[in-house]
Amino acid sequence: MTDFWQARVYDQRNLKGSHEDVHGYKCGNVGSSKFKVNSIHLRSKTFCYLYQKKDCKGSRIYVSRDVNDLHLDTVNSVLCVNNPN
Repeated sequence: MTDFWQARVYDQRNLKGSHEDVHGYKCGNVGSSKFKVNSIHLRSKTFCYLYQKKDCKGSRIYVSRDVNDLHLDTVNSVLCVNNPN
């Protein structure tokens, strides 16, 4: 089975710059000291929780569509869920 990305996070606003992919429907750590998440693109029929800390811990934000500007939020992990509706 192929592991498709469910979300793609970017280090610049408006879905630009370098990116990291979130694969499957499990917690994925993103970002680093050199890569700060500033926007996110979601695949069709996907929603995600963006967590402040690694390993899907801490405060979270729910997103159900692309977000072009996350520069005020700290995102260090992402958990995506399939939305069949």
